[in-house]
Amino acid sequence: MAATAALCGSTEARAEDKSLETIVAEANAVCPVKVDQGSSLDAVKLTADAVEIHLAMGIPAAQFPMIEQNMTMMRPTMLKMLSGNTDMREIFRMASQANLGLRIVILCSDDRNTNFALAYSAQELADAIK
Repeated sequence: MAATAALCGSTEARAEDKSLETIVAEANAVCPVKVDQGSSLDAVKLTADAVEIHLAMGIPAAQFPMIEQNMTMMRPTMLKMLSGNTDMREIFRMASQANLGLRIVILCSDDRNTNFALAYSAQELADAIK
């Protein structure tokens, strides 16, 4: 949910009053944002195919395969949780209309080479807000 706060709470205006490029740039400008002990929202980017959120987690690299497996199973639940936020719904709408997905890159705080991504297609974003 820290991603939601950074994407939606970086300025006073609501998401529907801005372009996707502006929202992403403003969110990235406040990064890194500490989430909890050892974890942070490091970056928000707009790539050629997705809005990309980089989250560093304070979990040992050796535990990342298990975390990846658990997060992959929770993938639909995470999308549902994010789509429950009004501003994120607007971001989903803008991204899907631009044929962009959402990619959440989870990085190990101690070893940035240890990472995985949860990717949602533009169609999944559109379906989540129907």
